[in-house]
Amino acid sequence: MDSPWVTTVQVAKYLKISMGSFAKQRDLFKAGEHYFRIYPKNPKSPLRWHLPKVEAAYKAAQFIK
Repeated sequence: MDSPWVTTVQVAKYLKISMGSFAKQRDLFKAGEHYFRIYPKNPKSPLRWHLPKVEAAYKAAQFIK
């Protein structure tokens, strides 16, 4: 993987969870640190996630070992 920034689908697949489960746990993450919107002024814009930081947040929340 060249970039640590991945799509929501890629994050869910990497963590082996459903998109719905990942969406419910979005409160664990902060905009600008864990994710950003591709088009910042559009609230429905797709997100890009920083995979290493997302994984670290999941570990800190004890969702994965």
